[in-house]
Amino acid sequence: VIIAVLSLVLLAGAGCPKRTGPDYDFDPPPSVWAPKRGSDGQLLFQRETGEMGIMVNTLCDRYREAPLKPLARDLFIGFDDKEVIEDGKTQVSGLDAHYMIMTAKLDGAPLKMKSYTFRKGECIYDLVYFSPPAGYDAGLGDFEAFVDGFRAR
Repeated sequence: VIIAVLSLVLLAGAGCPKRTGPDYDFDPPPSVWAPKRGSDGQLLFQRETGEMGIMVNTLCDRYREAPLKPLARDLFIGFDDKEVIEDGKTQVSGLDAHYMIMTAKLDGAPLKMKSYTFRKGECIYDLVYFSPPAGYDAGLGDFEAFVDGFRAR
């Protein structure tokens, strides 16, 4: 249930009238992560055990000039009790990125998340990992490997 609601919340701002489409490749996470395709090109990998997931969310032809940090924060509109633990600059796919680690609640359920937001051409990419706080470390390594193998083209 948390995975479905989280997918809807993270996609709330993803609708856009004009879309050129993102172009990317990735090394899939290990087989304990089942792939699922969402609407508007969203990709989700759900861990077979536990309410955790890895999500790729893209938005093209909007927010071309917006700084990455506010875009990263806007990704979590609709969450309650947000607490940013860490945020800063890094690189993903050789591109400048903003990352965040935060805790929040969604429909009363506590989550811990890590996200990377970056831009390539006309598209904004969000790579997000989410989990209940107690299980966060169990999937973080798989997420970081996924991020390392993600290539925006």
